[in-house]
Amino acid sequence: MQNMTFPSKRNRVFLAPDGVVVKVCQTAQAAAGEAAFLETLAQKGIAVPAVLGREESSLKLQYIKGLTIPDWLERHEAGNGCFDDLCGAVILWMEAFYSAVDHDRTKEIRGDVNGRNFILSDRLFGVDFETRAFGEKAWDVGRFAAYILAYDPSFTPYKRAFANAFLERACACLGATRRDAEDALKRELRDMKDRRAGFAVPAEFM
Repeated sequence: MQNMTFPSKRNRVFLAPDGVVVKVCQTAQAAAGEAAFLETLAQKGIAVPAVLGREESSLKLQYIKGLTIPDWLERHEAGNGCFDDLCGAVILWMEAFYSAVDHDRTKEIRGDVNGRNFILSDRLFGVDFETRAFGEKAWDVGRFAAYILAYDPSFTPYKRAFANAFLERACACLGATRRDAEDALKRELRDMKDRRAGFAVPAEFM
């Protein structure tokens, strides 16, 4: 049986034959830090993969079988599927996360809100916590909406509707400022344009 590999810019991540996800981090310190954070989040009721073990720079994590948000979009956009439930699930996960990290005091945010770091299974799980970020909730909201818009095919009417609905609901539910979220969205899209060859951003988002 061959190992299934998962996309990762910094690490090697794969599903081992025994059904456990193995994440080989860059350093033992990084692995220890992520394991400790995952365990803290899990203790506070946040849906994240369980830590099953650690050896030096390698983590053994629970495998969450389900769809990432880009996978969900690919499956549902063609049929113009309703995104209200997914929108709500992401907002509820973020709300619980901010409470768990005491955002009002610490200013910690999720940071890496790429939709590939959310898996929709029996509930929505957050994955990949090797880095931690601090700032305003609006930054997470805007950047998540930017990722929705940018998945191929980008800027479709469906993705625009999804992103706009998410901005409206998330800002209202999480206490984020709409203007700041929209600024974060545009900034992230401009950064994507710089990072990705051939990625075009409509003028309205520049």
